Amino acid sequence: MEITPQVAVAICIAVIGGFWALAKLLMMQTFKQLDERFATQDTARTKAQEHWDMRFAQQDSARSKVQEHWDQRFAQIESLARSTDKDLLMMRGDLPNLYLRREDYIRGQSTIEAKLDAIATELKMVQIKGSKV
Repeated sequence: MEITPQVAVAICIAVIGGFWALAKLLMMQTFKQLDERFATQDTARTKAQEHWDMRFAQQDSARSKVQEHWDQRFAQIESLARSTDKDLLMMRGDLPNLYLRREDYIRGQSTIEAKLDAIATELKMVQIKGSKV
């Protein structure tokens, strides 16, 4: 059997067609695998997104609870500071009535001692005059 140009062209076309069918089959398999991989990745991404959304919701919930706790705590501290300021002002008002300064005590004591000395001097004078009579 002799290979004529027409038979050679037909054989070439058949071979090329076979390769084309094989390439088409391989491309379809590749696209199928890529679709499955992307579907798996989309599912994984969706699950990860749901996980992070839940995690952020938990973080926001915890943050709001902590914020509420600190707001209450700061309110208590502010109330305590106000009452302390009020008590301090009342104490400053009562202080002059309740507290005797050291200088005031010394001055009062000196006056009393001076009066006692004056009385003692007068008693001596009376005793001296009484003994002369």
